[in-house]
Amino acid sequence: MVRDMMFATTQRSVCKRTMVPVPQSLQLCLGCGLFPNMNKIPFIAFQCFALSVLLLGFTGCRKKQPATPPPYEINGVKVDVPRLQDAFAGAPPEIQADVNQTTLNLRYGMYEKSLMALDRLINNPALNETQKKVVNDLIEQMKQLIAKGGPPRR
Repeated sequence: MVRDMMFATTQRSVCKRTMVPVPQSLQLCLGCGLFPNMNKIPFIAFQCFALSVLLLGFTGCRKKQPATPPPYEINGVKVDVPRLQDAFAGAPPEIQADVNQTTLNLRYGMYEKSLMALDRLINNPALNETQKKVVNDLIEQMKQLIAKGGPPRR
């Protein structure tokens, strides 16, 4: 019996799957001995990778809403030109020309001309109620701007 114990202590470890002798230093790495579930690590790693790919794939599927730019601030007055441009995005060319004229005149400080283009827009019978409300709001903002601003450019 003592002889069997002595033989067991000097005998090298053998891998349970391959029956190949394994040194003590590699027993932990190969999954033989203390960690018998080490052989499942590649499968678990693949599952984690597949799950992360699925989760990342679903986060990219939702439709992103385009951010509307904030209103312009001119001489301390907020003028909501981006809202006007959004309201008339699919408008006919003759209406779109007045919207573009309003934006251009506002950019160059010609507020009266911009107000005249807005007046042409509000009198157009092809506008719906939402577009009329946007134009009326912008006319009020333009009146505040003219009252607050200095001498306009001509």
